[in-house]
Amino acid sequence: MKQILFGSLVLCVAILLSSTPGRAQDRGVLHSVAAGSSKVAVVVVSSAAKSVWVVTKFSARHIARPVARAVLLRAPEYVLRTAGYSLRKGIPAAGKIGLIYLKTKLP
Repeated sequence: MKQILFGSLVLCVAILLSSTPGRAQDRGVLHSVAAGSSKVAVVVVSSAAKSVWVVTKFSARHIARPVARAVLLRAPEYVLRTAGYSLRKGIPAAGKIGLIYLKTKLP
């Protein structure tokens, strides 16, 4: 379960980092750069951002969706298994703490 969660975390970070160049499509930034002497750089940045967007869509569809599906299907089983153990150990401990509290508060 830890491997699945770690893998999904790494995948989410990779998607986030690869989608940030897509924000270079903002018109205000492009026009301010294009007003200078670097029209070629603007074309290169915009084409790179478009290609990164295509890669992001592909990885989200073919990698992130199956990983998320696997995590969401196995997480409830893991949570229920852990909750049963916690209840088995936690209820007697809570009862002991409650009795100690009552002994100290009641004369």
